[in-house]
Amino acid sequence: DLARVESRSKLQEEREEKSRWLECMDKFLKSLPPEDAALLRNCHHDDQRQQSINRSQAAAQMGMAENSLRVHLHRIRQTLKQKVSACVERHQKKL
Repeated sequence: DLARVESRSKLQEEREEKSRWLECMDKFLKSLPPEDAALLRNCHHDDQRQQSINRSQAAAQMGMAENSLRVHLHRIRQTLKQKVSACVERHQKKL
């Protein structure tokens, strides 16, 4: 049935796009300065309370205000997002 074939095709496209996104993310995470990559890993947590604790500890260790750390993390994530999006777009254009 045509609807089933289209549905499978759509699922396959979504899987391929997610795979490209993950490949690009991995590539650019590895290209970050080690201290920025460690900061992202240490300050991210699924539990918001724990994430707040982690940020506070990281800010104290770095000798900076927590708000300054948040801004720094935001800039790292924005740069990463832009690079990953551009990478995914380049892969899509090749197809």
